[in-house]
Amino acid sequence: MKISINNFKGMAPKLYSTILPKEYAQTSNNVFYGSGALVPVKDALTEYALDPSLTYKTIYKYDTSSTAYEWLSWVDEVNLAKDPIYADNYNRTCITGLSDAPRIFDVNTLASYTTVSTVNSYLLGLPVPTTSVITVSGSGTGTPETRAYIVAYSRKWGDGKIDDGPWSAPAETSGGVAYVDVNPGDSVVVSSITDAPTGYGITEINVYRTATGTSNSTYQLVISFNITSAKAGSVSGVTWNSGTSKFTFTDTVDTADLGDTGVNQLWIAPPATLKGIISLNNGILAGFSNNYVYFSEPYQCHAWPDKYRVAIDKEIVGLASYGNTLVIGTTAEPYLITLTDPASAVAYAIKESAPCFAGRSMASFKDSVVYPSSAGIMMVKDNAIVNLTQAIADSFDIALYNISTMFSAGLDTTYYGVYLDTNGQRKILILDTNPVSYTHLAGDSQMTL
Repeated sequence: MKISINNFKGMAPKLYSTILPKEYAQTSNNVFYGSGALVPVKDALTEYALDPSLTYKTIYKYDTSSTAYEWLSWVDEVNLAKDPIYADNYNRTCITGLSDAPRIFDVNTLASYTTVSTVNSYLLGLPVPTTSVITVSGSGTGTPETRAYIVAYSRKWGDGKIDDGPWSAPAETSGGVAYVDVNPGDSVVVSSITDAPTGYGITEINVYRTATGTSNSTYQLVISFNITSAKAGSVSGVTWNSGTSKFTFTDTVDTADLGDTGVNQLWIAPPATLKGIISLNNGILAGFSNNYVYFSEPYQCHAWPDKYRVAIDKEIVGLASYGNTLVIGTTAEPYLITLTDPASAVAYAIKESAPCFAGRSMASFKDSVVYPSSAGIMMVKDNAIVNLTQAIADSFDIALYNISTMFSAGLDTTYYGVYLDTNGQRKILILDTNPVSYTHLAGDSQMTL
């Protein structure tokens, strides 16, 4: 008997066979359905061969130029987010999930490696320098100027982009005073400026001073010197003591010749435990640690002011976003933060139980976030949540997808979720979100990706 299916819509395992509409199947394997026709999936082509002796948890397509790329791979679960600088030819990229702390790499640090580790990357945030010592030299007379000094590190990239680190505490005199009175004609000696620690890619040391007041006044740049050049003795006013690994700077700069005002006082490093890093609109990165969501300074991916962190009263599992909305998957209900400025970030909950079981199961779309929960495949959109599969799959069907093992991607309106079934076989759940329909692909040994 001929069976005609004019508009195949995928699986509806929730429905009994006696009431199943003819355009649905109770089980659907290795078929495409977007056109309405029942079309088999073709064999996969090998894009890149990984070491078969290892079990990989993350792969990432990394552009090494405008025309070339490299597949990077890890046996650990890591997250990556590009530095949000337009036309970044060096492709600076941030990564969380490595052994020590969030890191950053580019095409130069990556070199010929096919993975990113502590060997070929820098720690993302820059450290706070230790406190320096200040003394006044000279016998000038006249109306004194009260000055305070601070020090900060910088990292200069190959394209000229500079990452400025947080300020040190104000330098102190031998008596512990955090400012000095300087007469016209006097110079100020800033000593015990500590050499930059390794692992950060720090290239410059910056000295700032106040022009008119104490340590609470505005700081302006006095000098930014290259560490390598200063050690070679080629920076005027700066000396290097290799025995103590410290620099000394003698300040004879007139107030009128001071540089830009420093804005990086609170640009501290993200917590070492930060994970789940993602890129948002307006040049902002986000990540989480424990029950806090952290945000970077806009367009400064290395700087994560503590004042931007937002507390969530549930255990955080993962992050995804659409538009200006950050979706926070938790062990209970999802939370949302809509922001254009991290200084004004406020979280609020969608009061419906929809726990997220794996951070990487969350997929971002242009206008929504989709992830599997215990009751179905959920979509967060327009500040609300809806169960996409409520009519065609129940919680027992969803449990078969072992969603705690799932990692996902979104393309156009289609959600792809790779999971291990109850027999340990790798499969891909394919769900079209508009209109809702789904199927899955049975895996083979090549699907360990």
